Amino acid sequence: MARTDRGINLASEAWDDNLDGRVGIAEWKTGDNANVIIIAFGAYDWYSEPLNGGKTTNAYIGNIRRITKNAIDYLKDH
Repeated sequence: MARTDRGINLASEAWDDNLDGRVGIAEWKTGDNANVIIIAFGAYDWYSEPLNGGKTTNAYIGNIRRITKNAIDYLKDH
């Protein structure tokens, strides 16, 4: 049974196979079945900032949408 007083590390950096070095995605469970997911990766940025007048289209928006959907689906199932 997961403890409710601390987060559960769900994802980390590629080098952190044991999930004990850095938290990238975590879940907090509550006693009321209202879980919370945080996504702390710096790459999880909905908007891309233009560099030197470059285009503002975020080339990774598909990945951001997918990880957001996966987090919501995870919460539905847990």
